[in-house]
Amino acid sequence: MTGPLVHISSTSGHHPSYQQLFVGLWRGAPSTGSIWSSRFWRLVAAPQVFFCTIDADYAGFIAVALLRALRRRPTAGLFLRPMQCFETRRPIMFPLKRRVFRWLCAVPGLTILSIIPHDIYPKLREVSHDWIYDPQMWDLWIDGPPVLPDTALSRRVAAERGARRVLIFIGTGNAIKGFADFAAHAAQNREELLSVVAGRVGPEYGAELAQLRSLGMIVEDRLVTDDEILSLYKVADLAWCRYAPDYDQASGVFGRALQTGVTPILRSGSLLDHIFAKFSPEDDKAGPPPATALAWRDRSLAELRKSLPGA
Repeated sequence: MTGPLVHISSTSGHHPSYQQLFVGLWRGAPSTGSIWSSRFWRLVAAPQVFFCTIDADYAGFIAVALLRALRRRPTAGLFLRPMQCFETRRPIMFPLKRRVFRWLCAVPGLTILSIIPHDIYPKLREVSHDWIYDPQMWDLWIDGPPVLPDTALSRRVAAERGARRVLIFIGTGNAIKGFADFAAHAAQNREELLSVVAGRVGPEYGAELAQLRSLGMIVEDRLVTDDEILSLYKVADLAWCRYAPDYDQASGVFGRALQTGVTPILRSGSLLDHIFAKFSPEDDKAGPPPATALAWRDRSLAELRKSLPGA
């Protein structure tokens, strides 16, 4: 039996890496692009379908899932933003989303998997059947220890660090990622830390960037490659994950740090802080070695296998 059809509607962000992961896990076939096209009936007719990110097209996912239920064909998908069902910022849209997903949980043959643990937020049991850890928290360990690349950027960091520890800021520098707090932390701890910025930074932070450069920190205010990002985890000790309260969600930076033995700097009381405190093995608290990622991988793979029996 061949594996499931593994669908993504968007090729931005982490969607392609999710698809690559699940195609490999299940020996499935990739399906990429708008659901509302010729691939619609292919998705309806396939023996098994897995949606890597149902959030990219809720209407398309629901239409396919209902038609597949009528044909008694199993469907599963990852729910990346289930917390929105219980938010109050949009008093019409989010309560409606909650009602729709509560109803979908009763559709036969459909399995909705949250990437936020139910034990952290028990109400998620209303809108999803079960949960796995965000794949970005365990995907590097599918085939054994990850082999991280060397790049000119990582070699520069290694050459300039001296006796200091390395703190990395990965991705877009903006308010929700806590860039102002990061810059202040970097300046305050400049004797102990070599801080590295890798990603485009908003123009409103020109003064912070100038200060970081004047202090001898490494600032790459540009689009960085995937290899450059991974190479930084090879030389880093700490990763900035102390995000704004209104950006309380899963983080690829946190996941990569976890998998590579880099200690994440977290906001106390945040979702990531709760996940790390509740589910990390006790002996991993001082600085998470890969044992945590392995445990999270095994738990996630077990739930994924149950979501599509026989896949």
